[in-house]
Amino acid sequence: MTDLKPVEELTFEEALEELEELTSSMASGEATLKESVAGYARGTALLKRCRRELEEARRTIETLRAESDDEVAPF
Repeated sequence: MTDLKPVEELTFEEALEELEELTSSMASGEATLKESVAGYARGTALLKRCRRELEEARRTIETLRAESDDEVAPF
């Protein structure tokens, strides 16, 4: 896990893919305790990154929706 890209440099899609791979790997039960703890830490950071991206997208959509509602004149 030492040559991994910093979490903040990942796109949402990259972070989600890595999180899915990490979860699958950890669920297999083949990782050592040290690897599991490192994986948990990385997974937590990836999850936070994904949640931030989703929240930002939600806010953008809400802003766009509110702006388009303001532009529509009632009949």
